[in-house]
Amino acid sequence: MGYLRTSRPATPVLYPKDEPFPVGGSKVVAKGPGDAVTVIAAGVTVFEALKAADALKKDGIGLRVIAAY
Repeated sequence: MGYLRTSRPATPVLYPKDEPFPVGGSKVVAKGPGDAVTVIAAGVTVFEALKAADALKKDGIGLRVIAAY
């Protein structure tokens, strides 16, 4: 089994180089007490979900973001 990414837009790096990624796993990248919504995202959509979490937090709405790497 393998994975090849052919392009990557200019986005921040979320994980250190030695971060393990078990097959079939996911990682919670944003959470807070009383989260009202959960978004599961992959690839560049993780960054869009994190932006949404920040915007909703300003309105007092918690958004949990799970990266399905």
